[in-house]
Amino acid sequence: MGHHLLRAKRGLGPDTDTGVVVSQDYPCGFCGQSTVTGTCKLKIVGGFTSCECAYTYRLQIKAASRVSASKPCTNVPVVCVISGCGETHWKYNMPRHLNDRHPSWDKNLSEAALQSFVSKITISRAEEVAVGIPEDQIGKDVERTRIPRGEKRQDLPLTPARARHWKSAKTSMSTNATDSNQDGNSDVFG
Repeated sequence: MGHHLLRAKRGLGPDTDTGVVVSQDYPCGFCGQSTVTGTCKLKIVGGFTSCECAYTYRLQIKAASRVSASKPCTNVPVVCVISGCGETHWKYNMPRHLNDRHPSWDKNLSEAALQSFVSKITISRAEEVAVGIPEDQIGKDVERTRIPRGEKRQDLPLTPARARHWKSAKTSMSTNATDSNQDGNSDVFG
C-alpha cells in the first residue's frame, strides 16, 4: 500500500496496473482510505501497529522504518511529539497533521527533539527512487486546495515559488526536492 500512498502524495494518480485509488484525506497505511472517519483508528502497542482497519496486519515499526529492496516504503505509525497532542498518524500523513493542527510546531521543540522528529518523518530520496517516483516528482507533494462546496477540487503541484518553506505555508507540506542534505534525504520532508 505504501507504493500507492506515495504515488498519490506526489500527485501521480492511481497505479495503472491495479487502479488503486487512495484517499486524499489522511489515508490509512493498510487500505488507503480516509482515517478521519475513525474506521482505521491507529495506535502503537509494544513496537507494533494496532489498527482497526479490515486490512491490518502485524507490522513491526522498527523493521518497517528501514528502506530495503523488497520493502522500500517506510510509512509507519508515528506519535505526534507536540505536547498535549499524542495523536498517532502514518508517517506520510504527519506533515499534513502538523500543518493542520500545529502550524508553528517547529518552534515548540528543542533543536534536538526537532531533529529527531524530522528524521522520523522524512521520506528519503532512496525510498522515492525505489518506489519508482519520477525524478521530477521526488520531494514534491501535491497541494490540497480548499474550495467552496459544490466546486470541483483541484490538485496543484507545490512549487518553491508558491511555498518558500513548507513549515510557514498554511497549505503546503514539502520543500523543493533539489534541496537535499548529505544523506540524500529531502531537506525537510520531501
